[in-house]
This record gives sequence, C-alpha cells and structure tokens, in this order.
Amino acid sequence: MGASTVSLHQSVETDYKPSEVRMCLGMATEYEDLVIGTKVSMSMKNDPLDWLLKDRPVIYVAGYFSANPSHGTRNAVVWAEQLLDAGWLPYVPHQSIVYDMIAPHTPEFWYALDLGLLERCDAMFVCPDPLTAESTGVAKEIEHAVRCDIPIYHEVVLAKDRFNR
Repeated sequence: MGASTVSLHQSVETDYKPSEVRMCLGMATEYEDLVIGTKVSMSMKNDPLDWLLKDRPVIYVAGYFSANPSHGTRNAVVWAEQLLDAGWLPYVPHQSIVYDMIAPHTPEFWYALDLGLLERCDAMFVCPDPLTAESTGVAKEIEHAVRCDIPIYHEVVLAKDRFNR
C-alpha cells in the first residue's frame, strides 16, 4: 500500500473535514472565507476590514434592554451591523434574550455574564439614543469599562483608526 492509502478503520467523522476538501478544490463558501481564511491570510493586512472575522478587534455593544427588550435588541443589532462594516467584531449581549427563553436565568446572572464578557472585549460602543442614555444597566457597564481601561466610543469609528494589533 502506498502513502496515500486510507485505512478502512479511520473514523470518517474525525478525519473528514468537508471545508478542507472544498478549500483544496477552491470551493470554499463565502462564510468559510471570512471565518477561516480560505482565500488569503487576511490577518497580515493592516486594515481590520481585511482581517478574518476571528482576528478583528471585539467591541461590546451597550444599549438599553429592560425598557423594551425586543426594541433594545433590534437597536443594538442595527448598530452592530454598522460596527461590523467598520472593521469590528461586535458582541451584542442582548442576544442572550434567546438563550434566556430556552434556559432562563436571573437578571443578576446576565449582568455578571455581560460584565465578564465586556472584560474580554477590546472596546465598548454605547448606542446613541435616549433610552440608552437613561439605562442604569448601561451606566454600570460604562463604569466597569472605565475601571478596566476599555476604550468607550459613542459613535461608529473605523477599527483601523482606533486599534492596532
């Protein structure tokens, strides 16, 4: 048997990776190109817009929630899309609304989780709207970001202008 022979005892589930096969054949999906970099190694470029999503700086999207969870979530996602287009990898804590529907937790749990994740972010974006300005939860997140020396932005800025790796 030659070096390219495959043993019949190999596990197809652990050895076969469809995305690697598509990569080799030049058939990677757009999603795979963005996430695993099947076309080029984007992390070698200077503009985060050209980086793999996994290499972009992470920005925490702070916005109102308790006043109106569905509207607050929509608002945060709309801003997150703009941040994504500006070269950031936005984290929207509001998305836990779906998690909580399936596995409910106390508000205290969610606040603690959000602050823990905020500490792992490279920056914070505060949604510019009246309900966010009045939110006590956002005020606590801002205080926490200040204590952790996390840069805070109140407008969409290009990641390349604010972040260097």
